Amino acid sequence: MTKKVASLTIFFLLFSLVSFAFASESVDEPLDMLERVVYGSAQAGPILPRLNKLETDVFGRIMPGSIKDREKNLMNFLIYGTDRDLPLTVKVDAVEWTVFGRVNQGGLLSRVEQLENRIMGKSGGNSLAMRVIELLKVSLPNSKIVIKSVDVAASTLVKVSLERGVSSKTARAGDRIPYVVCGDVVVNGVLVVPNGTPGEGKVLRVQKAGNFGRSGTLSIDFGSVNTIMGDQLSLGVGKKSVSENEKGKNMAFAIGSSIVGAAILGPVGLVAGIFVHGKDIVIPAGAKFYVETMKRVSTKGLLIGEGGIRKGGAEK
Repeated sequence: MTKKVASLTIFFLLFSLVSFAFASESVDEPLDMLERVVYGSAQAGPILPRLNKLETDVFGRIMPGSIKDREKNLMNFLIYGTDRDLPLTVKVDAVEWTVFGRVNQGGLLSRVEQLENRIMGKSGGNSLAMRVIELLKVSLPNSKIVIKSVDVAASTLVKVSLERGVSSKTARAGDRIPYVVCGDVVVNGVLVVPNGTPGEGKVLRVQKAGNFGRSGTLSIDFGSVNTIMGDQLSLGVGKKSVSENEKGKNMAFAIGSSIVGAAILGPVGLVAGIFVHGKDIVIPAGAKFYVETMKRVSTKGLLIGEGGIRKGGAEK
């Protein structure tokens, strides 16, 4: 009996140690999000050392307070902003748009380094916060970004480019389709969605081309993109985008000369359904075409032109 008790005690002790080891590297969703913003991907290891490194890279020092309070402070500084200041992500977006004519993807550290090398010829060794302050001083007039409220109407056109090709021959329902906005969405002189903003669609339905001239079909949900201030714009295909694609032959470019038309399937405007008679649909990476906003959204953006920021043209 004593041996059994001893064995159970050892078992539970070992179980507790293993559980502690896993807990020390447990998933911390706010921290993972913050690391993706700064480094481009979530990091491995115990929570506290990761948080210490993050604060050191961003602020130049480790901040006081509980883990929860420190994460909240970083969230506000990097992503959400406060009543008195814009988030760092928006500041970097503004500088990139001014210098390159687009926003870039990736972590803030690599994006800031690219800006420093382009503007000043070298990258700095200071904290991320101080480095962005210096970039604002040299790239934006008066280092001030002017925010304006604006309403984005339903059926506002958004031009996108596929990051990865898709074919009705090989695609499966649920496949992710990354794309990027390839033209600024500007409303009343306010930059709402900058060129370079990423988005992701999803294959809803697919059918290969078959015998007796059966057409390949492909139905895509284009999801949504974030505005520069973090609000979501739902995107899809409607009458306006279909008309624009036919007028500019953008769909023909995307799919090939055999296209015979485009149709809306399912809930109106949600899905782009494309049919090619007797052939599989092949949309190559880099194909550009229009989608449109599905509903009216009130948001904020950056004033451009006189009194605001001005677009660069080095990498449009």
